Amino acid sequence: MDNTLSIYLLPPVLSLVCALYLSILMMARGGPLTGRLLFVVVCLWYSLLAPMFILHHFIADVDTLLSIERKVHFFYVYLPLAMTAYFHHILGIRRNDILVVLFCISLLFSLTTQSEHYIQGFYQYGWGYIARGGPAFQLFGLYGLLTFGYCVWRFRQRLRVETDGALRLKFKYVVFAFGLGTLLTFFNVPAMHGIDWYPPGNFSFLPMAVLAYAVLKYRLVEIESFFQRGLLYVFQIVALLLPNLFVFQWAAPRFSAWTAELQFAALLFWFGINHLYLRRLQRYSDRILHKNRDQLQKAENRLIAEMLVLRGTDELVQKMASAVMGVLPFAWVRIYVVDEQRHQLVDPKGDGHPVDQRLLAVLADFRGVVDARALAVHPRLQSLERPLSQWLGTLNAAYAVSLMHNDSLVGVLALPRKQNLQALHPDEADFLKNVARPLGLALANAVIHQRITALKDRLEARNSALNQEISERQRAEQRLQAMRDELRSANEALQNAILQANEMTAKAEISNHVLTQEVEDRKRMALMLQQSEERYRLVAENATDVIWTIDMNGRFTFISPSVFQLLGYRPEEMMEMEMPAVLTPASLQIAQTAIAEEFDKFIHKTGDERTTRTTELEQVRKDGTTVWTEVNTRFIKDENRQVMGILGVTRDITERKRTEQELTYLAHHDGLTGLYNRQACIEILETEIKYARRHGSGLVLLYFDLDKFKPVNDTYGHEIGDRLLEQVAARLKRAVRETDCVARLGGDEFTIVLKHPEQIQHEMVIQRIRRDLARPFQIGDIQIDFVTASIGTATYPRDGETVGALMKCADMGMYQAKERPIAQPCANEA
Repeated sequence: MDNTLSIYLLPPVLSLVCALYLSILMMARGGPLTGRLLFVVVCLWYSLLAPMFILHHFIADVDTLLSIERKVHFFYVYLPLAMTAYFHHILGIRRNDILVVLFCISLLFSLTTQSEHYIQGFYQYGWGYIARGGPAFQLFGLYGLLTFGYCVWRFRQRLRVETDGALRLKFKYVVFAFGLGTLLTFFNVPAMHGIDWYPPGNFSFLPMAVLAYAVLKYRLVEIESFFQRGLLYVFQIVALLLPNLFVFQWAAPRFSAWTAELQFAALLFWFGINHLYLRRLQRYSDRILHKNRDQLQKAENRLIAEMLVLRGTDELVQKMASAVMGVLPFAWVRIYVVDEQRHQLVDPKGDGHPVDQRLLAVLADFRGVVDARALAVHPRLQSLERPLSQWLGTLNAAYAVSLMHNDSLVGVLALPRKQNLQALHPDEADFLKNVARPLGLALANAVIHQRITALKDRLEARNSALNQEISERQRAEQRLQAMRDELRSANEALQNAILQANEMTAKAEISNHVLTQEVEDRKRMALMLQQSEERYRLVAENATDVIWTIDMNGRFTFISPSVFQLLGYRPEEMMEMEMPAVLTPASLQIAQTAIAEEFDKFIHKTGDERTTRTTELEQVRKDGTTVWTEVNTRFIKDENRQVMGILGVTRDITERKRTEQELTYLAHHDGLTGLYNRQACIEILETEIKYARRHGSGLVLLYFDLDKFKPVNDTYGHEIGDRLLEQVAARLKRAVRETDCVARLGGDEFTIVLKHPEQIQHEMVIQRIRRDLARPFQIGDIQIDFVTASIGTATYPRDGETVGALMKCADMGMYQAKERPIAQPCANEA
């Protein structure tokens, strides 16, 4: 073969360069090493035939070429195996049996590559050589097509259940690129059967370029948008070349006859015309590609001019939402104000949304448009992909823009997915970032104005209250002065009466009058006392609370009829009983202690004799059941101020005690599963750490969450997800001892505290948990059999001696377990 350079060398050289460039670029990026190595292997294997087409132009010996061709195909036949292994990896498929079968098939084909059954020779064309395949080669082609069809089927199955937009776009890119490469390789068949057809497989740099674009940009764009840009760039090139070709064809015969000065001037003129033409062509292309850029710029200018003069946050939010929805297809726009003291975002309605302090720091540092679909591929957001995705989900938003003022985060602009379901255009992202800068200033001013207005209103209200209080005090002083005047007048009248009384000379008549008056007063007082006793007895007999008195021997001297509703005894029965008969032993001890304390205070005069004491006691009903009561007591004294008994009022507080017990239970248990909640788990773990430290024992903490739980909620709804969590909780409780603690931290996260690990092997507990969770869950007519758990472990005191250290260590082990399907111990156990 002639070793001169040929245009036919360009496609295989480009394919080889693209494959090497993409491999180096992928290895330089971060991420799991296994996925990157498989990606590099597939890229290199797809371009493995490119060096052979290049060697055809530099090696003339056919036998040498045939030997090299067969050696290359010895490795090339393993391409279906490499492609399937890579697709299994990115789809999370654990089917090693399929890979073993494919390896055996590829091994059989590799044994035939050195014989006539695989390659029988070469076809020679004007553009170079191509192998003439034998029967084994034809079977290999069918084997490759079936393998690729299997991979496409796997992708279709995954796309039906995948809800993550970033992963769906990643899968589309992979299928499109490798599908295009397979299709181009398949079209090598005509040339291998004697038809003079340049092999399209040499153009494998095209799908490689698509993948390189996606990897290089660190983001995924829609494939339709990628083709649209490519077509516009091709249009620019064609529109520039065609006029120049026509001008060159017209001027070439005449150019040689011109003088050097005229040729130089013509070239300068031609360059200037091309420069102006290219600029106009680019502006025209930009209007086609970015047809709404001018509209966005005008809207940006109008909005910036208006928002800086707005005062209230409500008016600012309304103006921002109206302006953004006027130029971009968003259903709503919300602005959240950052409350740094409470670590939450406050929406326009005043409701608070808690947010992790780390997310606030990331938003303040990022200062761009946070896209929920691009979190997995953005290098600065990969580490917080999950909390950022969950946070955007709580806001029901797809995009978030930081609102900054003086290098501080003052708010967040949240937007949903576009109504046309398209990705956010770079011009639209620039519009949001440009608007966010003045919006942050305007929001800070609006918040300050709102706080000043609120402070002003509070000061005005306080001033009004003070003025009202001053007026009331002035009126009270006036009333006091009037009372003083009345007292002065009464005093003068009394003095006059005394003078008149001194003038009386009939002392006997005065004494008789006084005696008569005293007798009448005593009769009146006796009548009032009788009426008062009747009223008090009427109140006691009709009150719902039990009113009673006992003497100092503990026997009842009076008890109201309402005791029948409380204890089931009639008043006459109670009068024959003593106080210990209606109290439980514990409550009797409490009552005796309280009486002794109050009696001691009375004797030593250390307390107020008129105060009552309130005690909660458990009393015994006539039927043997108990009832909780609240008893208010005070001493009864005689005319010599000696204690003669105790007066008490008893009230039924059974419902209140039951409510207190229920509140205590809810404070330490999860309302859905009945397991301990996060607070109770932390308290129990602290107690067990103290016990283990004191007795020199140990404990093991298991920290795990459910894999593929989100598709359950998305597919069957949150009610089915809640039923699934209840069944998971029941299986976990059965998998451990009664002395172990099982808790639900929230969502699909659980912890188990294994006490006294020296008595049980926690690896066996983990195996039992995995075995129980692997059994299908039956919820009504729905069977769920794809939920698994990623489990991390931490051991006291090896992995930490505090609650925070153990939980952090176990959490790290859990995330390591997501990379390897076994329970992972803490990293410092290694």
